[in-house]
Amino acid sequence: MGSSDGYKEIKTSFWVSRMGDTKDNTFLVGYVYPKMKKGLFGLGKEKQINWLEIFIAKDNEHVKKCFRFYFSNELDKLQSELKTMEKYGEMEAQN
Repeated sequence: MGSSDGYKEIKTSFWVSRMGDTKDNTFLVGYVYPKMKKGLFGLGKEKQINWLEIFIAKDNEHVKKCFRFYFSNELDKLQSELKTMEKYGEMEAQN
C-alpha cells in the first residue's frame, strides 16, 4: 500500500551487527520480510507473518552492497546477495 506522498511503504527491515576484534570482523546480517505461514498441521487459513533470516557476511563489501540494495528498494537483488552468504539462522520475527 502506498502512502499519500507517493512513496511505496516497505514492510521489511534490515540490520547489521559486527562481531570480532580490531584484527578480524564478521558481520551478522538480518533481513525481516513478510511470509505466509500455513495453519496448524498444514490445515486452516494461511496468515502473513514477519520472517527473520540471519546471514554471516565475512567482509564489509558484502554489507555495503546489501545496504545499497535495501535502501534503493532492490529487494530481489538484496535477497540474491544474501543467498550467497552462509545462513546463521531463521525464525518468526518478534515485533
